[in-house]
Amino acid sequence: MGESDDITQYLQLMSELFSGHTMGFKSKDGYRYRCVPDLLLKEGVLFKDIRDPTGSNEQSACKAKACYLNCFTLAAEEPDRYIYCEGYGVLAALGIPLPHAWVYDKTDKAVVDPTWTAVGNTGPDDIYLGIPFR
Repeated sequence: MGESDDITQYLQLMSELFSGHTMGFKSKDGYRYRCVPDLLLKEGVLFKDIRDPTGSNEQSACKAKACYLNCFTLAAEEPDRYIYCEGYGVLAALGIPLPHAWVYDKTDKAVVDPTWTAVGNTGPDDIYLGIPFR
């Protein structure tokens, strides 16, 4: 089974847990999505093309453990080039889906993850599943 299957299975499990099916509660009627993992399963985009920003301007001002701030700042500074994305990322070396933010570089058509790259954790086999905020 590949990482994309792993992230999908993880989100399905989380969706069931958050919606209460395994705890005896029922989700509210009238809502399009039961919870954030359900939203990501239905509307999320799977990103597999990763570009290493090591040594670039994209990484220069990044802080560890500040992915949302790092990526929002990058996308706000260059909105014609970057799209801010949120969802879950899976580091191939770790294999665990983690809530995360990254940017999509429209020029290179690839994910740029300045936060995880800043701490030396990224690799070409990492995957991301999330919502691009245009």
